[in-house]
Amino acid sequence: MFMMKWIGWRATIDDVTACLFPKDELKKIVVSYLKEAQWTKEGYMPTFDEYLEIALHSSAAVLVIAQVLVGMEADANVFEWLNCSSLRRHRNQRGILLLELSVIDICSTGDEEKRGLVACGIKCYMKQYGVSKEEAIQEFRKRLGIAWNELNEEFITRPRTVPVQILKRVVNIARVIDLTYKDEDGFTMSEKILRHHIFNVLIHPIPI
Repeated sequence: MFMMKWIGWRATIDDVTACLFPKDELKKIVVSYLKEAQWTKEGYMPTFDEYLEIALHSSAAVLVIAQVLVGMEADANVFEWLNCSSLRRHRNQRGILLLELSVIDICSTGDEEKRGLVACGIKCYMKQYGVSKEEAIQEFRKRLGIAWNELNEEFITRPRTVPVQILKRVVNIARVIDLTYKDEDGFTMSEKILRHHIFNVLIHPIPI
């Protein structure tokens, strides 16, 4: 009887966590959007550290992963692993966030400037460290390589923090990000870039 009660209680905790985590992360995204809008309105150029703190949420990477995990019926331990407060401890989440921020900043800096956005990763890095745009981009490409290394290391590390099925989903999301922003901002210019890939997969698939 006690075991059944414990299992029922644990299942309830998992269900509540699965519902609350994406909701809380969405709130953080809204707050980060408002902060970025405030910076733009005031013409304030944040330091790279300030930018990174906000961009980790405004990139929406954590929310996307959380939504996938809800569909997988992940338990509370997995959502704790995903928690941004634990990023210093877990390579996998830090890897995907670094990957997303690096590739997006490299590809979209020019478009963001045209739209009047003040705070973008490349410019903030240039300000804080006093480097040229080319040097900043080179550093971001280095961070991109580190991000992929951290994602891959999680698979060969034993014991794993979370099941391999969870890690595979995270890496698959990273692959989509890499494909979307490989050379250009494929999200903004979806007709030019993503349309080709979607047609190849759904309309003109490779014969097997």
